[in-house]
Amino acid sequence: MKIIGIYLFLITLYSCIFSKPFIVDDNGIGIPKKDPFTLTKDPFVFPANCLLDTNKVYISMGTDRWFGNLYADTFYHYYVFFNNGYYYASKNYFEYPKITDFNQFNRGFIGSYRIEEDNKIAAEVYYPIERGRLQLRTGIIDTNKVTLTKAKDYTIFGGYDLIYVELKKIKVDSLNLTPYWTNLIKN
Repeated sequence: MKIIGIYLFLITLYSCIFSKPFIVDDNGIGIPKKDPFTLTKDPFVFPANCLLDTNKVYISMGTDRWFGNLYADTFYHYYVFFNNGYYYASKNYFEYPKITDFNQFNRGFIGSYRIEEDNKIAAEVYYPIERGRLQLRTGIIDTNKVTLTKAKDYTIFGGYDLIYVELKKIKVDSLNLTPYWTNLIKN
């Protein structure tokens, strides 16, 4: 009986420490093994009168921020929204991204989104850290920008944080509009 208890303990320990709920693909993107997104449970329908443009990139510029022990005067990150309810959010760039950066989904995070009434947006982002973490961001879509104003972690301590991220719409020639990872996520 003691051996069975030790065996069960070791299996539990292994699954908690070594078995992650995500894979890291060849591009460095953390992709969940199972679909964690609550916004993808219902089929995605893109509203006809929506102001979100899935043929453009939405970019934000920030200033004066510390990233660990690295200080940045200016930094950039961007979102690409796809017409299937998923999006890509880049990590920070310390200089303005090049056209090749916009088409290589290898420095960021994946997420899902829903468009609600009055061009409000709910967007979940998946962080492949620890056991995987989801964050819900909400905001509003205008003609030339998306403004995210709240964030909530789906954790036991997940209260709302007020954020302000203004993503301005820009045109990128030859934008890659195919998110390769959506067929890797299992329902």
